[in-house]
Amino acid sequence: METRSGTAEVIFLVGNTSKKIDGNKLPSNREVLKVFFHALRREKGSTIRSSATKAIQLVEEFWQKARIPVKRTQKSIEKLESIYRNWEKIAKNETRRTPRQIEKERLFVEPLDNLFDIAHNDADKLITIEEDKQFLKAQRQKGRIGYMGSVDVSLAQKEARIELRRLEEENRHEKAVEEIDTLGKY
Repeated sequence: METRSGTAEVIFLVGNTSKKIDGNKLPSNREVLKVFFHALRREKGSTIRSSATKAIQLVEEFWQKARIPVKRTQKSIEKLESIYRNWEKIAKNETRRTPRQIEKERLFVEPLDNLFDIAHNDADKLITIEEDKQFLKAQRQKGRIGYMGSVDVSLAQKEARIELRRLEEENRHEKAVEEIDTLGKY
């Protein structure tokens, strides 16, 4: 990752900052923090809130690709800010090597490679495709098992037909309303 100085900025306990989230799994806590820190430290005028918002927008894109319903954006931002505040408390004592500090660092790092879970509370009920339910369940396991496949072409075509029918129905409705309005004037 390139920065202004030409080298990656390494964040204590997290790793190198990153502009984007790559891969074919839902983002981990570590990946989200890397994007958050990039926005916070590399973009001028960034605040904690604006950096969290940028990171969450990228995360939500991944969740939309996986067709999994997510919580309200505000709740996701609060979750990321909470992880950041926890990191901040631990990073204050970065040079301290007491057993208690080492334990705090271990407890922070342990879940970093797990899923940054922003699924809607009723996601299991809202997801209609069984394969998507299984994918979410697998991603929630330690190590985020499974991968997103390519676009389901038949499902995409079906959704396009549904959207086309909806638009056609909307147009017919608008024409009918216009005709009624013109007939009512005479």
